Formats: sequence, structure tokens, C-alpha cells
Amino acid sequence: MAPVVRLQAGPASGFRLDIQGLRAIAVMLVVLCHAGMPLFAGGYVGVDVFFVISGFLITGWLVRRVEQEGRVPFAAFYAARARRILPAAALVLVVTAIASRFFLNYVRALSALHDCVWATFFAANVRFARVGTDYFSQTDPSSPVQQFWTLAVEEQLYLAWPALLAIVLLGVRRLRGGSALAPQNRALVIAVVGGLVGASFAWSCWLTSHEQTLAYFSTLTRGWELGVGALLALAAPSVGPRAARRHDLLVPLGLGGIAISTLAYSATTPFPGYAALLPVASTAMILAAGIERRRSSLAVRLLESRPFVAVGDVSYSFYLWHWPVLVIAAQYVGHPLSLAANLTLVGLALAISVLTTRWFEDPIRHSKRLAPSRLGLVLWPVTVSLTLLVVASSAHAINERLDQLAASIQPEAQAAATRRVQHQAEVAAPRLTPAEALVAWSASQRRGTTPVPNALSPLVQDLAGDIFPLGDCGASGSDTSSNVCRFGDTTANRMIGVYGDSHAQMWMPGIIRYARNNDYAVVPLTKDGCATAKWLHPEPGDDCARWSTWAIGRLRNLHPDLIIVGESYSDAWRAGNDPQAEGGLTRELAALRRITPRVVLIGDPPNLSREPTDCLLADDATLASCTFPITNAAQADTQSASTAAIAGAAYLPTLRWFCTPDRCPTVVGTTVAYRDSNHITLTYAAQLSRPFAAALKAAASGSTQDP
Repeated sequence: MAPVVRLQAGPASGFRLDIQGLRAIAVMLVVLCHAGMPLFAGGYVGVDVFFVISGFLITGWLVRRVEQEGRVPFAAFYAARARRILPAAALVLVVTAIASRFFLNYVRALSALHDCVWATFFAANVRFARVGTDYFSQTDPSSPVQQFWTLAVEEQLYLAWPALLAIVLLGVRRLRGGSALAPQNRALVIAVVGGLVGASFAWSCWLTSHEQTLAYFSTLTRGWELGVGALLALAAPSVGPRAARRHDLLVPLGLGGIAISTLAYSATTPFPGYAALLPVASTAMILAAGIERRRSSLAVRLLESRPFVAVGDVSYSFYLWHWPVLVIAAQYVGHPLSLAANLTLVGLALAISVLTTRWFEDPIRHSKRLAPSRLGLVLWPVTVSLTLLVVASSAHAINERLDQLAASIQPEAQAAATRRVQHQAEVAAPRLTPAEALVAWSASQRRGTTPVPNALSPLVQDLAGDIFPLGDCGASGSDTSSNVCRFGDTTANRMIGVYGDSHAQMWMPGIIRYARNNDYAVVPLTKDGCATAKWLHPEPGDDCARWSTWAIGRLRNLHPDLIIVGESYSDAWRAGNDPQAEGGLTRELAALRRITPRVVLIGDPPNLSREPTDCLLADDATLASCTFPITNAAQADTQSASTAAIAGAAYLPTLRWFCTPDRCPTVVGTTVAYRDSNHITLTYAAQLSRPFAAALKAAASGSTQDP
């Protein structure tokens, strides 16, 4: 997100109203996209518009200073950046940290505070790339400071750009003599910078096709977008007059290109990569047309109109404020908000932006006391220290409360409560197995009126980490292989291969129990996020396809006696039939049966309609409010069993351990069954290990039938 810089990169140094109007368009695209406005699914391209504007203005400022002073003014540059970006950024982070503490549950609040620390050091993009944040996800709770990733990209680039530009200018001057920005030498400078831009673009295209989440947040894959603006600023003396003659054509074309990308792109568009070319090139056309504009067209008069310029003047602040306002409000009420509510919140964010720009940011930015570079630079340590102080105090208050809750939990009383609930369940449903009886009791109306107890296992704040630790023995991210490790009876001659995604990993306690009871070694070959759909329709260079090829090849070499498959294959079946998913699973199971005739498919537990953390920590939450309708899970279970039978594999049903015929509780007994909306906890998997091992033994003994 490019803050307002009232300087123009070009022969003239006047303030350009058309750029302010272009900023207004960019920020409204982003904001309306985030608000869920129809037809604005591709509004995220507004970020790319900002990147090009930023590269154009910042490089133009540097070029003019070099022409005036003969050198790159490092201190003045970083002081100017500090005066412009730090007041608004620090204010938003401080307010967001305080609001998270008071309006979010403690798990979400601690996560937000952690993210605030990364944002404070302009490393939010690194943080979100590392945790695999899906920018377009409509189900996973978003960080209230996720918008800071764009600011991180810019500041990481601008940390190096003045020095890099100085090196290029010095090299050209020594090679050619005279000023590096003289007409006869400027082409070489442009060529060198163009080479860097081309390399960044090539890397962006490659990484987008291999690891889109990383590509979306990466500074190196986004650098070319700011670089296009920088090239335009460097080429302004020659581009400006030519573009002026095509002004009436370039501006409408540019606006049209931005509009097309907004309408045509969506969350499924591979981005940035090649798709980013359209909004980037369109923005460059508009900027070029105004370098030496001699007349105003209708499109330009629209950009320079008072409403557009007014929004453009607060676009930086508006961009920063809108996201935490939307996210914290939605998480506070516990469900996605309507379009009308989101638009109301957008209006509130705009009002806040106007006020903070007028009464907080501008006075600091234009302060005569901070005009000297050495004083402007002081803003960096001051704002960082202030933000960290607020974040630390908020985190301390939350952790102090968590310590009090933990201290109030008595292990003996918790164990007694667990035994009591199990006994009540078995008495209420004597014909069911203990595990099934506990599910039935937990979903009953009598139990549902009970408030959510503090003494759950695992504790709600520990849910995210309650996962079977595969470590390097499982693949994730862009991995296309992993270490081959042995679990269970590691000295056994017989072997079980476990194949699939994280939904196979979560059943490891039961698989290992079965293996130890029956003298098997267990070799897991899993990769997070690589389910049947990705295996069936691999794209060129797709990591899941390459991992699947590796894993199946490894299974052939290992000659396992039994292969267990666990995947989130039934996601596409929740709403009804999906022949492609069914066909993909059938072919996958058939391929595995060519390695060994004994293949068992684990039933995929139903997804929850809400994250367990948010449900259990909601105000006035009860066990009933965290029990959900079964929806189409039974149909998906039947279809999964049928698909396994067609492929000649056995099926291990699991639905009975999660749902009654009509309801699915989040808490089974005193155990939280899910760590998120579609993965079960390690604690519950361990609790089910005995019945799971028995069910696996029955399934494995009947898994040799012919298809």
C-alpha cells in the first residue's frame, strides 16, 4: 500500500491530482473486495496499482534529488519515509492490539498480538507466508493486521533500493563517464534496472505456479511491480512527451484494464504471476500519460474530481484502518457479517481515516521540528518501542488470566469428571460401544445445556498445537519428498504404509497401536494439503503431483503388506455428488492396490461449520451451541464406502465416533474432538486409538477382495 507522496516523478515536480484519483480507485477496489461486494472479487489488484504508483513516485523523488545534489540522499530518504508511514502504521497497530485484547477471545487475541510484532518490524509478509495464510480464505479467521503485508513488501524493498540505485548510478558513471542520468547514459541505467525487474517477474511466474501462498506475500515476487513504476520514473524524459500525444487513449485503456482485472479475477486466479501484468501495465499507462499532460480528457477529469482526490488523500490511512475494523467486528460477533454491515463498517473506517489523517498524521508529517533528517529518523525507534510496549502489556494481561485459569484446574477433579461422564453415557446408551455412547451423550439435549467447562482436554489455547508430531517425516509447503521414518514396531519385518495428507497424519495414534499389537512397522508418507483432487488434476510443476509420484514410487520400493489411506477427499462431496472427485479417489485407490492388495481407506470425519476455538470461547457458549447439524456427512460416508468397494479397497468408517444420526458435538465427553474445523485433536485420536485399532483390524482382514 503506497502512502501519499506529494511529488511527481517527471520533468515537473507538481502534485498530480490524477494520481490521487488513481489511489482512490485502488483503495476502493481493495476495500470493496474485502467487504464482499459482488463483482469486486478481483479487487485485490488495487494492491498492485499501489505498488506501481509507489515505485514511480519514490524513484522519481530519488532521481530528482540525485540530479540536484549529485548523490543519493540516504538520510533524507529514510527520514521522509519515517515521517510519512510510521505515525499511521503505529497508531493502527496500537489501537488494533488494544481492541484485540478486549474484543477477541484470548486465543485470537494472542495470535493477533503476535502478528502485531511482525508488522511492527515490517515483516508481516514473512509471517503470513510462513504460516501459510490463505489471503482469499472465507473460512479461516484472518489476522486483523494481515493488510500490513503490503507495507512490509514496500519497506523491505525501500530498505535496499536507494543503495542499489546508488550502485547502479556509480557503475554507469565509472563505465561511461559524466552523469549517470545524462541522456546518453540513462538508457544503460534503465537496462540494468529492467534486468532486475525481469528477473523478479520471472521468479514471480515460476513461484506462483509452484507455491502460490508464498508467491503472493513474497517481496521478490512483488518487486517487479514497484520496479515497473521505477522504470517509468527513470524513463520519464523520453516517455513523457510520447505518452502525452496518446493521452486520450492511454488513460481510458488503463482504467479499462484495471476494471477488467477486477471483474475477471477471483480467489481462484493464480496470482501474482502473469495475471498481475494486466493491472500493472494498466497503471503504468495512466501514470505515463500524465507525466507531461497538455490537456485533460474526460477520464482524467474524473480522476481529478474532488471526491476521488479526497479519498486518495486518505487512501493510506483508509487501507490500514478498514481491515481491522472488518475483521475484529466479524470475530467479535462470531460469524461473517452481511454486505450491508460490512459497508457500514467501511464507512466507519473511512471516517476514522479522515480524522486520523487530519489530526494525527499530517501534523507529525509536516512538523517543522521533525524536518531535519536526524530528528525524522528518531521516529523509527520511538514508534517501534511504543507499539511493542502496548503489545507486550496486552499479551501479559491475557497470559496472566490464562495462568489463573490453568491454576484453577485440578487434575484429579478433571479425571473424575471424565469418568463420571463416561459412566453416564454408558448407562444412557448401554447397547452402544463406549466411544459411540460418549458421542450420543455429548450430543444429547440434556448435556447440551451445560456451559463449556474450563477443564477441557486439551485446553482451548492448546488446540492449534495438538497434532501428531511427524516433523521431517512428513512433507509440507513446497516439499516434494520427506524423510522415510518407521513408527510402531520398528524392528518388525512386516510394514504398513500410510499415504495421504494431514487427514492421514491425525490418525497415527490408532495406526501405531494397531501396528504394535500386530507386529508391524509404520511408514507414513504424507503431505499437507495434497488430497485426491490435486492428485487427479495435477498442474505442470505442481508440488502435490510431484510428491504423489515420489510417495507412490517409494511405496513400490518398500513393498508394504498394508496401505492405509487418509485424505480430505470427501470435502467436495458434502454438498452432493462430485463424479470427478469420486473418479479420482477410485483411480488413486486402484493405483495403490497395484502395490499391495490390502488397502484400507479411512472415513473422513465431517467438517465443523465453525472453528472450535471461536465456538468454545464465545460469550455464553454451551456444549449445545458447539454442537452442529450433521448436514451431508452421512451421504459422504456412504459414498466413500461405495467408492472404496469399487476400487477393491476396504473402508474404515469413523462417522460414529463424531456424530449421532443428526448432530455432531465439538466436545466429546471432556475432550475437544477437533483442533480446527476439519482436523481432529491428537488427544481425541489417542482416546480413540483402541476402537480405531480394532476397526482397522477388521477392515484389513477383509481388504483383499477383487474389484
